[in-house]
Amino acid sequence: MPSPASCPSWPTPPGIPPPPGRQPAGWPEGYRRRVPNPPRLSLVWAELRSDTGLKGHEWSRAAQLATDEWLRQLFAAATGAPGTGATSPGTGATPPGPGVASRQPAGGQSQELAGQATGRLGWLRRASRSQAYPASGGQSSAGVALLAVGSLGRGDLSPGSDLDLVLVHTGLAGIAELADRLWYPIWDDPMPLDHSVRTIGQMEEAARSDLKVAQGLLEARAIAGDMELAGRAIAAVRRLWQGHVGRWLPEVLAARRSAWEAHGDVAFLLEPELQESRGGLRDLQLLSLLATVTPVMGQVVANERLGPAGAFLHAARVELQRPGGRRSERLTLEDQPRVAEALGMASREELAREVAAAGRTIAWLAEDADRRARSWLAGPKGRGGSADRPIEAGLVVRDGEVAVPLSAASSPDASRPLRAAAASAQLGLPLSRSAMDLLAQKPPLLAEPWPPEVARALLRLLSCGRAAVHAIETLDQLGVWEHYLPEWALVRNRPQFNPYHRYTVDRHLLETVANTAAAQRDVRRPDLLAVAALLHDIGKGAAGDHSEAGAAIAAQVAGRLGLSHEDTEVLVRVVRHHLLLPDTATRRDLEDPATAAMVAQAVQDATTLELLHALAAADGAATGPAAWNPWRAGLVQELVARTGAVLADQPPPESAPFPAPEHRRLLAAGGFQAHPAGRELVVVAPDRPGLLSDVTGTLALHGVGILEARAHSEDGMALEVFSLDLPEDAHPRWGRIVADLERATDRRFDVGAALAAQAPSRALRQAVALGVPGARVMVDNGASAKATVVEVRALDAPGVLHQIAAAIAGQGLDIVSARVATLGTAVVDSFYVRDGQAKLQDEAQVEALRSAITQRLRDIGASG
Repeated sequence: MPSPASCPSWPTPPGIPPPPGRQPAGWPEGYRRRVPNPPRLSLVWAELRSDTGLKGHEWSRAAQLATDEWLRQLFAAATGAPGTGATSPGTGATPPGPGVASRQPAGGQSQELAGQATGRLGWLRRASRSQAYPASGGQSSAGVALLAVGSLGRGDLSPGSDLDLVLVHTGLAGIAELADRLWYPIWDDPMPLDHSVRTIGQMEEAARSDLKVAQGLLEARAIAGDMELAGRAIAAVRRLWQGHVGRWLPEVLAARRSAWEAHGDVAFLLEPELQESRGGLRDLQLLSLLATVTPVMGQVVANERLGPAGAFLHAARVELQRPGGRRSERLTLEDQPRVAEALGMASREELAREVAAAGRTIAWLAEDADRRARSWLAGPKGRGGSADRPIEAGLVVRDGEVAVPLSAASSPDASRPLRAAAASAQLGLPLSRSAMDLLAQKPPLLAEPWPPEVARALLRLLSCGRAAVHAIETLDQLGVWEHYLPEWALVRNRPQFNPYHRYTVDRHLLETVANTAAAQRDVRRPDLLAVAALLHDIGKGAAGDHSEAGAAIAAQVAGRLGLSHEDTEVLVRVVRHHLLLPDTATRRDLEDPATAAMVAQAVQDATTLELLHALAAADGAATGPAAWNPWRAGLVQELVARTGAVLADQPPPESAPFPAPEHRRLLAAGGFQAHPAGRELVVVAPDRPGLLSDVTGTLALHGVGILEARAHSEDGMALEVFSLDLPEDAHPRWGRIVADLERATDRRFDVGAALAAQAPSRALRQAVALGVPGARVMVDNGASAKATVVEVRALDAPGVLHQIAAAIAGQGLDIVSARVATLGTAVVDSFYVRDGQAKLQDEAQVEALRSAITQRLRDIGASG
């Protein structure tokens, strides 16, 4: 990525240079003869990349030492000045910001790395002495200096970094020729270069007109040349920031918040973007900038967690880019095992947890810094004054923050951390730094059941909606949350390796809690709903089925909260069966009486059913768009209504007949017909074996997803009605799709061959990289009174529904209906199958069907 302080990647005079490694067009006449090939820094970097003993900031330090020395040699040759122009102390170079200090090796380690770099550069120095570049007129370095910005300026180079350089001068005549003598050897090396040539005045003008330039120049570091000039240039940028901080800083903060929205969170992405995402390395740069231009960031950047978190993400980035100097910031699934091994970790799971932990720490501190910076910009009037305003026992608002007064600080109070977090969430105010320091001290030990005020404080915090997420995250970062919920250690930063879930397990639980706020007025027991949301997936950190493990933990937590026996049973049932409604609604025929009867037997009472319904919506929304959409919500609503009728011993709601009257009119018309309407497609065609398979395969070829399929046949005609999985902004090319459907239904189009020619889907590649379990075929004769239910779990390969339907048709069986669910990298498809008008009764027939489906899935790579 180009440096904020640089001009476009390539210069205009003389000519327009091509990509690095090729001789730029339009070299000055005789320039090639007068300037020998310079020593090659790219070879030194290649050697550093091959040295796997150099990790993270050690690698960066070695690369910086090598690069600085190389640039000084080039600068000396370009200017004809004696020596290397090495930077000396006190020259005005930018001091390290937060995290930067931790990146510099200490004492002897720094000297050791310097010695390593010096050894590698011995040949460079000898080559430089034997191939001194002729300089026109024997110029000196007075009035010109070379500054590093970007990663070279900050001292956090990685193998894919550019060289971001600024040549600052006092208005020298012939500066363009001098710049050519400096830039061309770099391009010819080749090293990627972003550059600019400016006077101090031009630097200031560029900074005023482009905030990114102003940010980049704030990181400038002197490399070579006139050190007094370099110091004045850096000081000028500092003064410029002092004069414009009130205007520039809000823009900087707004830009980072926009980037957080655009790039997501390092901690929660399946393939995290280590640089721009929230909690990424760019946030370390934000903290450094804030520490430089404001007086209120000292405690934030001094946080003991910041250095290790930043160092770990940087180390992961170095290993990500090490092969060939890749310019990549995304830690892909394919790269994760290699990076984990390089960092001495046992698995990608361990790497993911450490990345998540580092990202969450940086994100939390960046959010805290963002609030403090905005408060500082607002001033005392904007913060509402600094006098204490009591809000409840032992808590006050002071200077726009929730604080603990001195009179209460020394008295032990087990409920205070929970109450302080709840007050922070409800008022939308951060906790003061002194309050956080006090809360970080462990609260008093709690007997079970807890005192009522502690249980009430927890329930109050859980009811704060979206604001509760950051409040609980703060308690967790302070090491306090686990005091109340020791089981949290099981799921903290625990990854969920599929695109179906967008959060780590612990953050998913907090997001679910936040989502339940919308349903608190609609359920009889909002307290049990909030606790169930907090605990529903906590069993994922234990062995065995996570729902059963979670139910056992729920019983323990109920004891702490002092819940009655009846309330405990409800809570345990809700946690145990939290997947029951969405799984059943999307995989079973809701009109079959056996479906609602099975759910009613599990939930036992109307209160549990009500809580499960609210939890399903909150859980699905916290999981991701594939887990909760209007189609799923409607199915769950229908299942709840039918189950409620069973519990109340009432008749089930009437459902629309299938086929509907309009469907029968289409069947009577005969021939091929396809009628798309919104998210529904109706296909009518002459009936034949494999028809459903060919229709679904054709839709897959055009990228049209299917949620549900219902089939009916009579008098030689087939009716197929599909609920489609289409994004809001989708505009399928129905003319082409319908034409292909017609060709497929009368067998003028080989759907299977076309699907086989498709490249593997991204979901399939991810599944293979993650080692997702392969195909399973389950046959259930008890789930329905009218058909055999065949449930297939497989990897999400192109045309998987087509292949399963083809296997069923190949066994001479009819598909009455189908439900399709995509769960990240996998699919769970359910088929109601009949042999004529009967269920499958012959075990040999069942085994033949299993074998046929498994073979089809194996052929397309969907069996794992």
